Amino acid sequence: MSKTTLTVLDAPATQNSTNFVPNQYYEYFAGTLRGAPYVRRDSISSFFDTVDTTLFFFNGGNFNASLTGIRPGTDIDMRLIRDNNNNGIVDSFDTIIASSLRGSNADEAINVNGLAAGRYFLQSYLYSGPGSTYTLRMSNTRIGGNLLPVETNVGILRGFRQFSDSLYEPGEFGNGSRGDAADTFQFSVAGLRFVNITLSGLSADADLRLVQDRNRNGVIDIPEIIAESTNAGISPDSVTAFLGTGTYFAQVYLYSGTSTGYTLSFS
Repeated sequence: MSKTTLTVLDAPATQNSTNFVPNQYYEYFAGTLRGAPYVRRDSISSFFDTVDTTLFFFNGGNFNASLTGIRPGTDIDMRLIRDNNNNGIVDSFDTIIASSLRGSNADEAINVNGLAAGRYFLQSYLYSGPGSTYTLRMSNTRIGGNLLPVETNVGILRGFRQFSDSLYEPGEFGNGSRGDAADTFQFSVAGLRFVNITLSGLSADADLRLVQDRNRNGVIDIPEIIAESTNAGISPDSVTAFLGTGTYFAQVYLYSGTSTGYTLSFS
């Protein structure tokens, strides 16, 4: 069975057919999301508990969520749902705001800029496979996201590499309800070398960060930002750093506007 990568913006919750459980009460309460992420390690199984539902309060700002650590052979997806009637139950009155539907056991990510204040659910649900443990992280940030799912694995950086992708808010580019206001690229360096990363081809203001997750907590802590470029408008952004052997992340995030394509170059 082929897997869709699109859902419908602001669809009633019952219209998402994949593992929707009608009138489902929340199982976990995350409180009010803040900059320091909410983190929970959990599991989903095809024999029982195929959906985990977390209720949280949101004060407005940039919403970020990641699902990581999914075992090979299992595909877990996630969706952000607004609790329109504030009853703590996922029902037909609620709306799906954004989804992450990546294939296989790839990390999942949702990033929505300017999410309105309110009550929301984050559902993680089994798409295929026997089940797996996973780690859920959620946060509310002012600028950019602060989570580090591996959305693109560049591998060991050798020579020139170039990637083209897009950032968009829900509903842009015909991408249904996928919220993708930030992209994260993981790469490795062998030995000592200068690394230059350039972000270009913009039609809206997007910025660039170079990060090393030294404590391996899947979160961008302020001291872990090695370099950042925040040029205004659609001007290219670029960072250069002398790096040692290790694993690093380049994060591209939408600063303003609703969508942009981009090219990210490593040299």
